[in-house]
Amino acid sequence: MIRNDYVLDVSLFDLLNSFRNVLQELPKDIKEIVYEEIPIEQRIREILDMFEGKQYLSFEDILKLEKTKIALS
Repeated sequence: MIRNDYVLDVSLFDLLNSFRNVLQELPKDIKEIVYEEIPIEQRIREILDMFEGKQYLSFEDILKLEKTKIALS
């Protein structure tokens, strides 16, 4: 099976804009900040699972895995 790597021409500003868009979609009425340590292996698995049946994902799609600002940092 031959896989082609895809390279996108995006800037840091494009990534920051995507990050800002996702932050704006988060709930505004946060009452409590809870710290939760999640192993990087778990995050990698979650992202790989998102690729199931897809050739690509947007940066925003990946960021939308998280529902809190602290988790995005």
